[in-house]
Amino acid sequence: MNIHLSQYANGCHAFDAVRAGSLLNASSPVNAVPPANPASKACLRACPAPPPRRPAMTLVEMLMALSIFAVVSTAIVTMLHGGAQVSTALGNSISNQWEVQSAIARIIQQTRVCTSLSVPGGTTGGSSFSLVTEPDAGNVTYNVSYDLITASDGTKQLQETDPRYGASILIHNVQSFSIRTKNLTPPQVAILTLTVGGAPPVSRTFRITPRNQ
Repeated sequence: MNIHLSQYANGCHAFDAVRAGSLLNASSPVNAVPPANPASKACLRACPAPPPRRPAMTLVEMLMALSIFAVVSTAIVTMLHGGAQVSTALGNSISNQWEVQSAIARIIQQTRVCTSLSVPGGTTGGSSFSLVTEPDAGNVTYNVSYDLITASDGTKQLQETDPRYGASILIHNVQSFSIRTKNLTPPQVAILTLTVGGAPPVSRTFRITPRNQ
């Protein structure tokens, strides 16, 4: 009986010794996880991970973007075209007004000092007239005529023909021109009406009266 108890005790001591050895081996530096390398940590800090890749446009998104671009481009081109048309019309209107005013000033100056004024249309009206200038220093007079002619491009032009200077165009792109006498008895008064240009046209009506008759 004593023998068996001593064997049992010896077995327990052996089991404890084996268990203690196992725990010692598990906690020893040999089986422990090695510490991280400082150089590896520095590399990770210096070389960050690349950013996530941006997803590409789909076919539907690309078609929508092209449609919006086409609508905006059409609106811009239409606006620029309209602005160019307005600028062209404004420039033509200013040019026509300047040309008409210059021609009217010249006709009034010529007829005011003329010695005679001839209006073939009389009170009915016509598209031409002529005048005789006052005598110059050599006591010579000149017959100056004004006629509505058709240019080579089909437009109407008011032409002045003066023997001293030749033929010159006073007004281009004349839409209508007429001159008529207001009365048949002196003093002679003529009414001149003209329309020049397109949209918007320039229209003028004025009187001319010779003072040397």
